[in-house]
Amino acid sequence: KARMAVRDKKAVLIVEGYTDAITAHQHGIQNCVAVAGTAITNYHIKKLGSSVEEIVICQDADSAGIKSAREASKTALSIGVPISVMMLGNGTDPAEYLHTNGPDEFKAKSRERMSPLEFMIQASGLEKIEREDLRYSRAEDLFDIIDATYSISLKSMWLKRMSEVLEVDPECMFRDYNNHLKSL
Repeated sequence: KARMAVRDKKAVLIVEGYTDAITAHQHGIQNCVAVAGTAITNYHIKKLGSSVEEIVICQDADSAGIKSAREASKTALSIGVPISVMMLGNGTDPAEYLHTNGPDEFKAKSRERMSPLEFMIQASGLEKIEREDLRYSRAEDLFDIIDATYSISLKSMWLKRMSEVLEVDPECMFRDYNNHLKSL
């Protein structure tokens, strides 16, 4: 069922566990697949990316799920597969969210999915950090998401977005990013 739904919708929703996928299917979300734990590999991304227009990651909202979404995003970006991340919040996993809120709310959350950079900005709490030095230090941790993308235009847009979040001149952010690249 999932294979046909993925082809029809041209998108795949990747969840962390089999229970999440089974629950999604029981609630009518047929384009959902699970990986064993948080191990979304290069193979998974390539295989799924060849048959869809977008991969949507919806992992558990814990540190392992955040790390998995980050790594999957980097892999997809590096090979040019469009990817977005869906956050459920409050440490909720997809099965729990579906049981509590139902498929309509889940689909509404799906429409609120975000780019890997926006996801990492939210997951890191970057916008809530008041001290500039700490906020900048956390922002530097996001450079690897930007490094991963093959698209120069996307890199430029994301660096501009980071400059907005940090409230710095975009040119300064571009220079800092170039310094980061030189240090690798």
